[in-house]
Amino acid sequence: MGLLNLTQVSQNSNSNQPTDWNDFVEELKKLSVGQKAYGREISINGNLGEFNINGLNTRIQLLQGPPGTGKTETTAIATFLRIMARCSAGDIVIITAHTHTAVDNLLLRLDSLLPILNQHTAKSGLTTPAIQLSKVHSSEIEVTGGTIQDFSSKSCVRKVTQMVSNNVLVIGGTTSAILKMVDELNSKPTFTNKYPQRFQTTTLIVDEASMMVFPHFLALATLVRNDGEIMLAGDHRQLAPIVTHDWENEDRPPVVFYQPYVSAYQAIQNLKENSETPVADEAILRSPLDNTFRLPYEIRKLIEPVYQKDDIQLKGKEKDQNIEEKEIAGTWEQLLQGTKGLYLVLHSERESKRSNQIEVEIIKQILDAGGELPDNSTAILTPHRAQRSLLKTELETDYGKAVDVIDTVEKVQGGERDNVIVSATASNQSAISKNVEFILSLNRSNIAFSRAKKRLIIVCSKTLLDYIPTELENYEEAILWKTLRSQCSELIFAEQIAGHTVDVFTNP
Repeated sequence: MGLLNLTQVSQNSNSNQPTDWNDFVEELKKLSVGQKAYGREISINGNLGEFNINGLNTRIQLLQGPPGTGKTETTAIATFLRIMARCSAGDIVIITAHTHTAVDNLLLRLDSLLPILNQHTAKSGLTTPAIQLSKVHSSEIEVTGGTIQDFSSKSCVRKVTQMVSNNVLVIGGTTSAILKMVDELNSKPTFTNKYPQRFQTTTLIVDEASMMVFPHFLALATLVRNDGEIMLAGDHRQLAPIVTHDWENEDRPPVVFYQPYVSAYQAIQNLKENSETPVADEAILRSPLDNTFRLPYEIRKLIEPVYQKDDIQLKGKEKDQNIEEKEIAGTWEQLLQGTKGLYLVLHSERESKRSNQIEVEIIKQILDAGGELPDNSTAILTPHRAQRSLLKTELETDYGKAVDVIDTVEKVQGGERDNVIVSATASNQSAISKNVEFILSLNRSNIAFSRAKKRLIIVCSKTLLDYIPTELENYEEAILWKTLRSQCSELIFAEQIAGHTVDVFTNP
């Protein structure tokens, strides 16, 4: 795939577009698309507009979206811009992701934005190509919603050719569904006679690219035509794909060397940052988002050191100096009814490995004192499946409406709740030492800590917080836990639960 001659963008853009593309870009910067996420109005200006427009000048764009920065919204707008800049009727754009949920979210966001974006471009005097949104399913069809056309990967030739005949066709789907559809289309003479070059896409958009394994991305990239472009949206500071394979005992060094088990996002970032020959921005452009609209001030400051590793200085909500402290009777009542955004609950229990009954009792105390919690407002997260089972057994019956998520960290990536309670679980020093890479994982901790919209409560043992990894790599992985300790320095109260001391801290 050779580099585009990006100084001549108009040669690759819709032939119906006027020559004043720059005027359109300036008009687009003024676009306001309404309150779409976290109660704020999104405009294509500032960094958002800059990287979206700069993204038109590169073959591969890496969009890094830290928690709460509006990555889905931004990716939807970037998809529309690429269609405006490059596509005409008969072209196909692929939107894909590791999960159906991510594909659906992006398609539905684009569906909600299209009327507003089309209206604005019409005002600027530009001809917008007709856009048809669709989703391909490899098994049973489930309705996506909106104006999105759902179809099966089986016997799909007529459906695809009808939808693409007078439109720019956007097809969303998981890797499996997309590849099955392509195999079906390329196997039918009715399709290949009309498209002798076989199936090709002008644009490949990969959402949650930090969760997609690199081989899947490579398979999808083969569908991009020679003058096409790729955008990967993700965050390598969150969990990478989980692949079950004993790579340590793999006897083919090149396979291990090229790391096919890393994510698509990480692999392309490695090409950009670690190549012996510098890779120009016209080939691969990294575009970080740096304004988190969702995270409370305290949580933003907690995860800030993670993104400083990528030269991102997270901006967002500032500490509200005018907030009135509510007078709250009791001790545990202060956590879910108070005004603070971050609490650390430290206990002295020292024997737990994969489940922890004391932490369950502490969480019961927190929930019992929480007042009238709205339905679906609270999530409880833990690294361990055994602790998840224990929490569900003890809590689901009494707190099932308010606490609608009790799960491991891996299962909630991309989710969010007003209140997040993290049960760190491990307190046995030997168990912590043996599993330090898992327990103190920077990416796992980052996901757990950044799911909260209003308050984060972390329940852990003093043994875990005091643990100092002997390996430098593991020590650096523990940066979030060290930041947590320094931030939560104000003792609110101390109690005894089942013979163990429990100290509750918050930030001053």
